Amino acid sequence: MTSERQFDALLRSWLEESAPSGQPQGLLESVLTATAHTRPSPAWLAGLRGKPMPKTGRTGLTRFAALALATTALVVALLIGIGLLVRSPNVGPSPVPGPTHRSTPQPSGPLGGGLLLVHEVYDPSNPGPLEVFALDAGTGQQTLLGKLQPGGGSLPSSNRYSFQWGADRKHVLITQNGQGPVTLDNPTAAARDLTFIWAQPPGYDWVLSPQSDRIAGLHDGLIDVPGCALCSAPDSIVIVDVDSGDLRTLPLPPGSLASLNRYPISWSPDGSAVVIGGCRPCNDPYSPGVADITPTEIEHGHLFIVPVDGSPVRELLDVTETMLYSAAWSPDGTTIAFGRYECAADEHAPYCQRGTYSLVTITVANGEETVVADMSGDHPFWSPDGRRITFALDSVFVVDAAGSHLTKVADGWEPTWSPDSQWLLFSPISDAPSARGPWIVPADGGEPRLLGPYGGWGW
Repeated sequence: MTSERQFDALLRSWLEESAPSGQPQGLLESVLTATAHTRPSPAWLAGLRGKPMPKTGRTGLTRFAALALATTALVVALLIGIGLLVRSPNVGPSPVPGPTHRSTPQPSGPLGGGLLLVHEVYDPSNPGPLEVFALDAGTGQQTLLGKLQPGGGSLPSSNRYSFQWGADRKHVLITQNGQGPVTLDNPTAAARDLTFIWAQPPGYDWVLSPQSDRIAGLHDGLIDVPGCALCSAPDSIVIVDVDSGDLRTLPLPPGSLASLNRYPISWSPDGSAVVIGGCRPCNDPYSPGVADITPTEIEHGHLFIVPVDGSPVRELLDVTETMLYSAAWSPDGTTIAFGRYECAADEHAPYCQRGTYSLVTITVANGEETVVADMSGDHPFWSPDGRRITFALDSVFVVDAAGSHLTKVADGWEPTWSPDSQWLLFSPISDAPSARGPWIVPADGGEPRLLGPYGGWGW
């Protein structure tokens, strides 16, 4: 059986071998990162849930769909490279009012109340270990902590590590492409004050608990799809104790599947449970050679609250023909923010093309919902003080938790908050070496400032 992640590696290898010699490295990199920086349709995302498309029998992203997408991206990028096509600019008009405050303070000490973890950019011409630093974003001072081995691919996207720094500012979780955890080679004296989590449990998309004592990840199980003997999708949560290595697998309710999205798990502030979006029942039609798909079920979207002590799973929300994703628990534990995609009246989830996106909050105690933005709430993050939420849709937005003062603050992706809730760290849209991040911007508006170039980072 070839997993989605293995297939992705094969696809990358095929692209590298297929690209004509002499093409700029940045051009090939932009092709391979195109799918990560282009929001797929919900119907395309449905393939990530373990559904084979007709005549393929593949799990997740099908061979046909992936090769078609990759080939198209390669042709377009090569045309760009020889000047037959011209890229449109990344910066366009903001759909919401921009910030009025445009001054950027220059702090003299550790920015945002804590240091960043960063690693150097991968250099294919010198593919040695990647140095890891603690970075004072206010002064630019670097402190070497150790090294990480580069990944198997030759491109920066396959050699980027992600850092999660525990609330205690002592524990560090390092993952690569959702896998891991991994730890540092040749740690320096400065790294001895930190605990780098090391384990090899089955699962992926690992998230560190607020108490820094456990990690949670997704686990795939075989699912019953007619015509596919080895189809799999996330059907359970894995909890691993950091100190002892003890592992607990927490299955979702029978017939449930979790949403497959980068870092989809969110811990409750007290560490007693995790939340994730998913479906039950799930629409899993499959008719070989038949393009007109008839649903097997009317799909129900849920927010699953999974207690880590093995208590019964709570289905916090139940909506039909709607997909829920990117759930995030508020710092006070009372509210969960999530993205919602409602299908059009004549469509069936997850095969929808004409639906509507929204960013929503829901009260954990009574299920009361509030729409805070009428746009995609992709990977929402609460500010540590619980007052605001940031999310990205080609641009970085900030909105009050109550749904007011929606503001675009920058063009970019993957925003994260500083520990003092005053700053945002984000990834650039541009893949140009001169723009490689991270970038930082005041959360209430200001001029973004480049902190890089680094290959990976975390606050």
